[in-house]
Amino acid sequence: SFSYSEREVLHNITIKASKGEKIAIVGHNGAGKTTLIKLIIRLYDVNKGKILINNKDIKKLSVKHLRSKIGLVFQDYQLYSASIAENVLLREVKNPEDEDKVWFALKQVGLYEKVKELPNGIHTLITKEFSNEGIFLSGGEAQKLALARIYIKDYDVVILDEPSSSLDPLAEKQMYENMMDITKNKIAIFITHRLSTTVMADRIYLIDNGRVIEQGTHKELMELNGKYRRMFDAQAQFYREQAEDGLAVL
Repeated sequence: SFSYSEREVLHNITIKASKGEKIAIVGHNGAGKTTLIKLIIRLYDVNKGKILINNKDIKKLSVKHLRSKIGLVFQDYQLYSASIAENVLLREVKNPEDEDKVWFALKQVGLYEKVKELPNGIHTLITKEFSNEGIFLSGGEAQKLALARIYIKDYDVVILDEPSSSLDPLAEKQMYENMMDITKNKIAIFITHRLSTTVMADRIYLIDNGRVIEQGTHKELMELNGKYRRMFDAQAQFYREQAEDGLAVL
């Protein structure tokens, strides 16, 4: 459980994830999803209960050690007026091996071809703050660049907070397929409002008002015929109508 001052944000949450499992956390804005992630990386500590990773209470681990094991991209990610490579590595490029890691990461998120065509490649600056040769990225490209960071290191846990909010459906599908492949032997946790992606999860937790109200596979939750089913059907209907409107315009 966790509270901000007097207001309880999470209440008796129990979420389990084992090596190789893909966990989806869903719910409306303000349900407590992102707060849960902040507790896992110890931006805050729980008021009651424990968070265990590999059966170890994370409070007994140093914050530095804990975070070194977790690859994380928040929805409100930050890009810097530095090179593409430095934005992915979050440090200077030290050797050719670093460059190889960056190119690999860019390939995973679908930016390889675009960056390869740039005169300075991965050494191209983001924004024109320090050079007129710098470039500006679209919202989708910027999000892909932030996502590339999880492919740089062999993390034990990968956490993505609304990782596809700026991506089109095809780019989103490719991103999740790549993530599922690269995290085969890791714990992967993703927070999403697009329920079409939760089909790929081993287990889904629906959080509402700080409580887990439904959990299971996509098939199990659809058969439960509860809130998850209603949310999924509503989104599916919305996307169908959008597609039909697009065809009508054409």
